[in-house]
Amino acid sequence: MTVTLREVTQEDLPIFFEHQLDAEATRMAAFPSRDRDAFMAHWARIMS
Repeated sequence: MTVTLREVTQEDLPIFFEHQLDAEATRMAAFPSRDRDAFMAHWARIMS
């Protein structure tokens, strides 16, 4: 099996945001979910 990673795009961010809202995943990761504005600001810094 071959896995290829690609750059994150703006179109990916709404999907990432929805994933980080999953309560069980948040509990397992021990990180709180961010609100939409904080999430988008975080990714804006990463993508710049």
